[in-house]
Amino acid sequence: MGNFKSKYNESNNIIIKDTVIDSNDTHHTISSFMKKINNKSNKDIVVRIMMPLYYTHDKLTKEDVERASLSWNNILNNQSFKFLNEIKSRKLNIKSCKEWFETVFYQRLFDVHPLSKYMFKNPETQGRFLSSLLSFIFTILEDEDKFNLRLVELALSHCKRGVKACEYAIIGDVMFWSLREVLGSLYDDRTNEAWIKIFSMMLKVIVPIAIDHELKDNKAQYNRMLNKTKGNSNTNLVGLIFPGKGNQVSPDNCPYGFKA
Repeated sequence: MGNFKSKYNESNNIIIKDTVIDSNDTHHTISSFMKKINNKSNKDIVVRIMMPLYYTHDKLTKEDVERASLSWNNILNNQSFKFLNEIKSRKLNIKSCKEWFETVFYQRLFDVHPLSKYMFKNPETQGRFLSSLLSFIFTILEDEDKFNLRLVELALSHCKRGVKACEYAIIGDVMFWSLREVLGSLYDDRTNEAWIKIFSMMLKVIVPIAIDHELKDNKAQYNRMLNKTKGNSNTNLVGLIFPGKGNQVSPDNCPYGFKA
């Protein structure tokens, strides 16, 4: 977290960069807080807060790349011992280890983040895109300009689809879990660390763009939430995220603003 510090004053209110979030008036003060984060230093704080626990600044080494690349090639080339054993015992009716990884990934994602399911009309097609993206990432890891450019494009396209910045952390967790599930013993701790470094590099580019987009124009994110909660009186997600507003809230009167 670098030099960032959050603290409490004597009234048990949160203080962030001289902005007090009053625990007795959270709705009003968060609204005020969101209006104050347009300067660069405070946006940096939001980015830091949004990063997941596994996020790291540790430098990616040549050995890390080799380990992660080897594990991915084991999937692409059907060389996972766990996959071969599953096929031999006829527990799987899947043609390739890559297809198994894609299936496991989306099953896990929909389990831990059910609302994401509505974004994927065809998980099989999306699975192939995921595998192609990961394969491509390995070809540009050592070319910072190409790496950043591809991820900027990826982030912007997902912003337009309504993906929120906080969801990328979930993707990482699901990916690490799925890799371990498919590779078994081939996915050891050092391999996991290598993948974490790679995904952290991706988050470093994607998350700031996603946050900046939500602060300036969150209509796609709002519409995505509203469309998936209409007619469900038991789970009013909009009401949960925008307290006191329920279905009355719109991108223009959103209590937290998210406007530049």
